[in-house]
Parts: sequence; structure tokens; C-alpha cells
Amino acid sequence: MSGSVRIDAQVRGPVEVADSRWGAAAQGRWPISVVAVWLGVAAALIATVTSILGLVAPWTYAAETADWQVQARGQDLGNLLAVVVLASSLPLLRRARGAGLQLWVGSLLYLVYAFVIYAAGVHFGPLFLPYVAVLGTASYALILALVSGVLAKIAVPSRASRFSAWVVGSIGVAFALLWLSSIISDYLAGRTPAALVLTGLPTNLVHVLDLALVVPAMLIAALGVRRYGTAPILGAWLVFSVLMSASIVATLLLSAAPLGVVAAVGSITAISAVAVVVQFRAQARQAGQTNVGTAEHP
Repeated sequence: MSGSVRIDAQVRGPVEVADSRWGAAAQGRWPISVVAVWLGVAAALIATVTSILGLVAPWTYAAETADWQVQARGQDLGNLLAVVVLASSLPLLRRARGAGLQLWVGSLLYLVYAFVIYAAGVHFGPLFLPYVAVLGTASYALILALVSGVLAKIAVPSRASRFSAWVVGSIGVAFALLWLSSIISDYLAGRTPAALVLTGLPTNLVHVLDLALVVPAMLIAALGVRRYGTAPILGAWLVFSVLMSASIVATLLLSAAPLGVVAAVGSITAISAVAVVVQFRAQARQAGQTNVGTAEHP
């Protein structure tokens, strides 16, 4: 990059770039690769189509058990919310705002997670290739956004970082304990987990993704605050948590679950949303307008 970007928490208003050419570019280019932007938009468009079909077309989940159909449609509702969040992040991202990038990355994390489950957990049918397409485009959009290094340049005040770390870490620990207690009790009893009987799946993909990838990543990000004093990716994990818990609430409502269970999961949505607002407001107060620079790549 021929022009450098400095994130200064004390600057009020947009930060300046050292090269006038990049200063002009900051007004008309994206802070990450435009390829990443278009891949994310493509993922959102395809996810919208598959999710609407999942909600209105009976053939989409005709081969699934009744319980798995309900879970899939709850996930479809979550997908549509993720698309709305991703779309709403574009104007902020275009203006090089830190919150825009965190919303963008959090939405992509959710889509990658969700479409691993669709691609691997739904019987082969007409939507298999669209599922794979969303998984691929969202994954590469996410990778390109992360390897750009722009996310790490977002200035997050220490107090907001600690609060976000506490929320993300608590959610990660809670789900790890919940899943492990369920798995170990079934293992010791020598029985097939009830969830697998209801869904007809050989393994629980949610357990696989959460225990292998999501929970460790959330805990690493939360612990990073202790070592480095800040971890901008926590904002993205909070957005992910809002979307994921909201999709679980949708599933519980579709399955007529007890209101106490719905309220418990809904509290995770609410706490995560509050933490998102707290962090984004703190970022805006500290930096005036959080400008995260402009990528030089096309």
C-alpha cells in the first residue's frame, strides 16, 4: 500500500492518509478488497433466495424429519436477518467506518456457519449447489476481509473491550458446558442422543462447529483482550451471537417451545445486542469517525 493509514483514538473526525491519492480513494473505494465485497453480496443474494424457498416451498425439506424441517426454517429466518444486517453494513463500510466492517464480518461468520449445516446436513436436492455457492462465496469474502488486516486497525476503548470480552467469553463457556454435558451424559449412558433421533442425522453438526471452531475462536478473542488490551474482532463475534441466538429463538417459536426456554435464549440475543451497541458507541466516541483505511487491491 503506497499510502499509510493511522488509527488515532484521539483524533476527532476522519483520520488522514499520508498519500493524497489514497485520501481521494478513501472517498470512493472500499476499505477492503472489492472482490470481497462482491463475494459477500453474492452470498447474501443467493442466501436470500434459498431461505425464501425454504420458508415457502414444501419440496425444499421434504426428505427431512419434522424436527429438522422446523430447525431448518428457523435457520432460514436467521439467514434473512443476517442478509439485512450485511446489507445495512455496506454504507458504513463504504465510508470506512469500523462498525461497518464488524457488522460485515459478523454477518459473514453467521452465513458460513449456517451454510455448512445446509450443505452437509440437508439431503441432496435442487438447492445443494446454491448452498455450496453461499458457503464458498461467504467463506472467501470473510477470508479476504480478515487477511486484509484492516479489522485489527479499529480502535476500541479498553472498557468497551473488556465488556465485550466478558460477554463473548461467557457465551462461549456457556455453550461449551451445555454441549459437553449433553454429549458426555449420552456417551456414559450408551444411548443415541435424542436430538439425533429427532433429526435423523449421524452427528450433531452444531456440536461439531461450536466445539471445534466457534467456541475456541470466541474464547481466544476474549482472552486476547487480557493480553493486548483490545480485540476488534469481538465486535464481529457479538454480531454473530446476535444473529445465531435470534435464529434459535425463531426455531423455538416455530416449534412452540416453552416460553421460559425462549426467554432464556432471547436474553443472549438481548445481551449481545446491548454489547454491540456499547462497543460501537465507544468506538465512535473515541475516534470521532472510525476510519479503517482503504485497500489497494481491486
